[in-house]
Amino acid sequence: MTAVGKRRTGCPQSNKQAAHYWQADEPSDRHTPGYDELHEPALSYSVGKKRILCGLTGTALPGRCLAILGSSGAGKTTFLNAICDRLASGGELKLSGRRQLGDCEFERHFRKAMGFVAQDDIISPLSTPYDALWFSLRTRRGTGRAETEERVQEMLSVLRLRHCRGTKVGIPGLEAGLSGGERKRCSIGIELICDPKILLLDEPTSGLDSVTSAKVVHLLRQLSRTGRTVIYTIHQPTAEVLSYFDDVMLMTQGRIAYHGTMAASLDYFESIGFPCPSKYTPTDYYMVLLQDSVTSKVLIKRWRKYLKNGPRTPHTAAVRFARSRSESSAARFLDAYIVKFGSSPAVQLYELTRRRMMEISRDSLYLFSYTAQAIFFAVVVGLIFIPYAPHHQRRDSGKVGAQLHGSIVEFDSSTPPAIGVPNSYSLPLSWHRLSYSVGKKRILCGLTGTALPGRCLAILGSSGAGKTTFLNAICDRLASGGELKLSGRRQLGDCEFERHFRKAMGFVAQDDIISPLSTPYDALWFSLRTRRGTGRAETEERVQEMLSVLRLRHCRGTKVGIPGLEAGLSGGERKRCSIGIELICDPKILLLDEPTSGLDSVTSAKVVHLLRQLSRTGRTVIYTIHQPTAEVLSYFDDVMLMTQGRIAYHGTMAASLDYFESIGFPCPSKYTPTDYYMVLLQDSVTSKVLIKRWRKYLKNGPRTPHTAAVRFARSRSESSAARFLDAYIVKFGSSPAVQLYELTRRRMMEISRDSLYLFSYTAQAIFFAVVVGLIFLNVRANVEGIQDRQGVLFLIVMNRVMSSTFIMINTFNNVRAVFMREQQAGAYSPLMFFLGRSFAEFPVQIFAVLVESCILYWMVGLHRHLGSFFYYFGVIALLSQVATGLGFAISTSCPSLVVSSAMASVSFMLFSVGGGLFASTDRLRPYWYWLEKPSFIRHAYILVLRNELHNVPHIACDYYRWGDGYCINQPRDGRTVMRLLGFDGDPQSASVYMWVSLVIMFFLLRTISMIALVVAAREKT
Repeated sequence: MTAVGKRRTGCPQSNKQAAHYWQADEPSDRHTPGYDELHEPALSYSVGKKRILCGLTGTALPGRCLAILGSSGAGKTTFLNAICDRLASGGELKLSGRRQLGDCEFERHFRKAMGFVAQDDIISPLSTPYDALWFSLRTRRGTGRAETEERVQEMLSVLRLRHCRGTKVGIPGLEAGLSGGERKRCSIGIELICDPKILLLDEPTSGLDSVTSAKVVHLLRQLSRTGRTVIYTIHQPTAEVLSYFDDVMLMTQGRIAYHGTMAASLDYFESIGFPCPSKYTPTDYYMVLLQDSVTSKVLIKRWRKYLKNGPRTPHTAAVRFARSRSESSAARFLDAYIVKFGSSPAVQLYELTRRRMMEISRDSLYLFSYTAQAIFFAVVVGLIFIPYAPHHQRRDSGKVGAQLHGSIVEFDSSTPPAIGVPNSYSLPLSWHRLSYSVGKKRILCGLTGTALPGRCLAILGSSGAGKTTFLNAICDRLASGGELKLSGRRQLGDCEFERHFRKAMGFVAQDDIISPLSTPYDALWFSLRTRRGTGRAETEERVQEMLSVLRLRHCRGTKVGIPGLEAGLSGGERKRCSIGIELICDPKILLLDEPTSGLDSVTSAKVVHLLRQLSRTGRTVIYTIHQPTAEVLSYFDDVMLMTQGRIAYHGTMAASLDYFESIGFPCPSKYTPTDYYMVLLQDSVTSKVLIKRWRKYLKNGPRTPHTAAVRFARSRSESSAARFLDAYIVKFGSSPAVQLYELTRRRMMEISRDSLYLFSYTAQAIFFAVVVGLIFLNVRANVEGIQDRQGVLFLIVMNRVMSSTFIMINTFNNVRAVFMREQQAGAYSPLMFFLGRSFAEFPVQIFAVLVESCILYWMVGLHRHLGSFFYYFGVIALLSQVATGLGFAISTSCPSLVVSSAMASVSFMLFSVGGGLFASTDRLRPYWYWLEKPSFIRHAYILVLRNELHNVPHIACDYYRWGDGYCINQPRDGRTVMRLLGFDGDPQSASVYMWVSLVIMFFLLRTISMIALVVAAREKT
């Protein structure tokens, strides 16, 4: 693949002209790749036998924008990653073909001159838009503070982020912050502000409204006119967005179906027998063609034939012209240009330190966890060791040891819904004076309206208008209390909304929160089995049907993955999987936040068409949407326009044109209605006028067909809404046995796919066992050997506690968001979640302990008796389960990984100080005696130490002896050592007490975990 680009650089005036033209293409003795000859090495990428990109050849021109269109899974994102060398290669991952910049073969350091905006917004959750832009510009370009401030302020204005410049980005689904559209614009700004020579953007308009999308694409076109090369993938371009396209590349099945100017595409498709119908925009029609597998193969063949035999095009001439001006200077220009990128180590260190300090100042939990942990540790350890006088010098090692612890997509429109709902029953969802505020900031302001059964309500508004907050409010998913205040009424028919009604509601969030180790098949199966309790045969049938409807059959066994970190489903595939998780449960009321975000125009139209069909079966369907195309618009029943947390219009789509014309805002012919409405709502002055006019209209306006429909629907449901809801909700839910089985099954499948999890348990156990075994290899039964035995046994106990605890803390924090989403959906009880994970992880934990014990026990030379070995293994295995419970209790009780880690350190300190090696309780003040009771480290240590020392009848002495052969002032046998350590008493009764204590701690910590899970689930729901 070749790329061409030119731009105005920051060079001195005398050098501007020389550096103005820059491109990447084939050497001048060859024809233009992709237009004249096909024998040039083409760009391909494969994973094993699966070919993702298949022989792509083409050129991106300077001064022009190249828009890449294709259905989800066509390879668009992979292509962008390939041309900027962001794909892994080696082993089964194979990248082949050539990439050139001018006459230069692509080199990795050229990436400094390229900006890449990923589809998923990966920004520090504690940063603000201002901070993110400042940091990007200062560290990547090294600009001065005055220039940086000026350019950051300019970019905030361009991206319309000035109103939230000081708002934290947040974490979707976990921590409040920027809206989805605001996060997307911030991601674009992070790259744009660095003024890259080549700009690559993966779905830059995803999650943005139509007006903002048009402005973003217009901005990209303006950037290209300064000489940059701009390449972006895009879904659902509106007519206005389409007008800003220069060149377009259509992709399907990892291949090219067309690559040339937008203007020439209509003539090309007409010449091969596919003229564009008048009812479609060109791109919508092209997407319809690409969606059909047979037609797409025809298009690929026609394009190859056209390239081989077709005439030269204006696009070809432009490529050759650009090449002729740059071949002699591309390498020289690149070397000079890349030097401008980067900053000095001093600037990097300063900005990194500054950013981290600002993040720390905003992270109250982080500050609390560190300071409280330090104070608590200092006070407790100080009080413990107050009584020790200088003559207790033999205990100094204990003090030192204690200190160490501080340290979809094609939908078949003919496919009927999977589950029928009584069509004769009407259940409108209404809200009256609904408001929501955070402190003094009002997010929703007195909203009143109704969503009718059998109709779709589309909610439109600019980013930050309150659409997502409104959806969360009407289904009771918003937190309230303190500064968070939710007021107003919500009704289902004649019933006041109650929390258990949510079981009959499906909610598809804007962010796709799915277990990264699950597959689409697993996710759909789990959702249906746990939330509806269907039989296995019925579940299989409906899952297969949903996979076909969502066009996910080809990736039914592919892991979801983690965007930007772990390969998996494409953005469109993840979105369709999220929708399917709710649709498969056949909810009575379906709420969707941006269900078409990240989907192409054809897929979006089919998704909205499907939602309309679902509503016709008696469901109430409400969704927010950005950038509806003309075809999507035709499927709207009712529409609600929002701005500044208020309603500007709420009624039928058909009546909206008459309404806006009646208040002095007729829709121009060049706009679709929704695009025009979005233009009006974007203007702060006009939006205030629209709000006032709507309030006046509601107060004085005549009855509308929409009003009559609301009254009719209510009249049919007032007498039986409560009875129907009670009967309907009974169908939701599954038995505890089904929940436990499915949760255990899912976790076991995740473990089998998580190589890092398995590695962390087994490899760590083997490494620890080998290293410690070599250090303490075959310890002797002398005085030094006894001390070594004490040390290695305590080391084994502490290692098992710490590794089991931290692994559990990390694994739960990775699935916290998934757990919260599924709790909001009422999929299962927290108790079953806890038991399912415990049962699934038990075999792995026991296997790791067994491997470690088999290696370490015999290398160290502990008591060589099979019974003693199994006794030792039993103690360490039980200890591992207790420590796992501790990790679960901490991670479920704490809100973040940072706080969990701090709490774990405090717990280790308390349990280890009372563990018997650092401090003996018979030398402590009485008020510290309690330390030995809950210290499972102490109990396990005593058990393994007694198992070892009680089998040492004689301690050899290498130096001074009495006449009887025993050492002077040294213990004579293992039992004496136990007594000196304060572990005396009846061995049998003491052992039983220790075993019982470990079992009690096992159940106690798990009970705490379950209580914490229940509390967390209730707070979230």
